[in-house]
Amino acid sequence: MKGDTAMATALIVEDHPDQAEMVAKILKMHNFEPIVAGDGETGLELARSLAPDVVLLDLMLPDIDGFEVCRRLRTERSTMLTPIVMLTALNDADNRVRGFRVGANAYVTKPYGIDELFQAIGAARAWREELVSSKMQGEIHVELNSEITL
Repeated sequence: MKGDTAMATALIVEDHPDQAEMVAKILKMHNFEPIVAGDGETGLELARSLAPDVVLLDLMLPDIDGFEVCRRLRTERSTMLTPIVMLTALNDADNRVRGFRVGANAYVTKPYGIDELFQAIGAARAWREELVSSKMQGEIHVELNSEITL
């Protein structure tokens, strides 16, 4: 169990080092310990091994996209309750809907303000707290085929 004094960890899955560094700096100023993964597979590995308090997930990654990373996190028992905030330049409604379909708790489009980022992190973490405190029974349903079909 993490004590109240332990810093919360935030896994940043972002392939642009300057973007990742900027987010990491902002998080450090707000008492988060940032961990950076430069691609989706590394992000999945770190999420499994470190159980971060929140994942900040870029959608455009060099290997597998953020939608697939999110879908996998939601379908694995060890990571299904991990709060996930998508941070992306994709600001159209279709991508937003797709993000929530695969299990994102919040969807923040770049450029974003610091307040907006922390509101999203707060909402994502509150979601998990609610599930844990209500000792939710049953399953979390995720659409495995998240493509939007017309």
